[in-house]
Amino acid sequence: ATVIAVRAARPASSAWSPLVGAVSRGVGTLAEAGQTEQFEQRLRHAGLGHLTVEDYRRRQLASAAVAALGGVVLAGLLRVGAGLGLMIVGAAIFFGATRWRAKVDRLTEQRRAVMQAEAHVVCQLLAIYLRTGDTPMSALERLCGRADGVIPAELSGATAVIRRGRPAPEILDRLAGETTEPAAARLYRTYAAG
Repeated sequence: ATVIAVRAARPASSAWSPLVGAVSRGVGTLAEAGQTEQFEQRLRHAGLGHLTVEDYRRRQLASAAVAALGGVVLAGLLRVGAGLGLMIVGAAIFFGATRWRAKVDRLTEQRRAVMQAEAHVVCQLLAIYLRTGDTPMSALERLCGRADGVIPAELSGATAVIRRGRPAPEILDRLAGETTEPAAARLYRTYAAG
């Protein structure tokens, strides 16, 4: 069977790209606190690791622009004075700029709840695989090959790195430091120590 890989086309660069990039960074700086590395980790915690910080900020800028337009329309429909109209538009921009932050927070909490529910089952499966004679690494690979979920997905990424020759305790300790759920972090550290 032939497998054909299709790459997503990147948007063509235009004369507006530097301006859009600068404005989106400005909106992102105003709406978000923290360094780029910290925010990349927040995106991973929310399950949005496929987005770069720049992509996120562009979406945030688009959301703020749409909200600003909505604020202008609302102020026009209400026929309010200039001062109140500016306050309506300002509130709309604030809502639009922070909407994506709220989405990241909501997705992170949902992901943590799923990981909390998965942790016990994953521990049980690993214990069963180890009792039936699997080595610790083959038990991890068996789990990743047979189970779906957030924890198995994180462990699958770790086992891929371990297979390339990196020491398992180091990779699992790093994964424990990067995960959002404390129960998963304890599992990864315990497994690394074993």
